[in-house]
Amino acid sequence: TVHGIAEQDVRRHALESLDAVAGWAPELAREIEGTARGAGLEDWQVAALNARTEILALGRHARPRECSTIIANRQAPFSMQTWDWHVELANAWHLQAVTTGSRAFVGLTEYGTLGKIGFNDAGVGVHLNVLGHR
Repeated sequence: TVHGIAEQDVRRHALESLDAVAGWAPELAREIEGTARGAGLEDWQVAALNARTEILALGRHARPRECSTIIANRQAPFSMQTWDWHVELANAWHLQAVTTGSRAFVGLTEYGTLGKIGFNDAGVGVHLNVLGHR
């Protein structure tokens, strides 16, 4: 088990997530499947990585200990997010830059994850924070 979630449950939730992605954006599901094949992993393993936050939130020991984020949209815009509780991921990130048509995006994601956080040339930043309550 990981965080109180049995592997078979992780697998089931990951495959449900992959099915949802395939229904919404089939090309992204194919990218997850291709990443798995290229890494010598099963589809559910890369799907679990991409749905990690949602799956971990199901665990008995899930505690919201997420990130700090800052986005400043000024003359020199910048975007920042910390994962200060997961030092072990420090070497697992990579930058991505995408330009399509009239838009450009720069971001940071983890290997095996399609996309995570970033900032586009229109001044829109996307970050992830998990909030909890009682």
